[in-house]
Amino acid sequence: MTTPSTPKQSTVSSWEAAQGETPPINLEARFSNGNSCFFPYAYLGYCHFDKSGVIELNFSSRVLRLEGRNLQQLFDSLAKHAVAMVREVTGHKQIPETELSIEKIEVIDADE
Repeated sequence: MTTPSTPKQSTVSSWEAAQGETPPINLEARFSNGNSCFFPYAYLGYCHFDKSGVIELNFSSRVLRLEGRNLQQLFDSLAKHAVAMVREVTGHKQIPETELSIEKIEVIDADE
């Protein structure tokens, strides 16, 4: 079997692909302030990609909203449950404009 390809890594990466052949059980979100949370893929019901730079992942009681640039590869990998972690990288100048960058992560109650 082939191992999933890993994303091109920047100095500060906005996401981390799953390693090995087993997809991750959870998606971890790391915020720029050092806080983290995770979402079980089992509760992911719907995911929307807006080419303007927004991905919304609708879990049963929360929406994980990612804002950034060049998010197509991330969306494609999320569709395969092949992403272990996403990271907010606001203020990091090392990421070139042509690379994927998540500049804002929000957790929103699904009822809002």
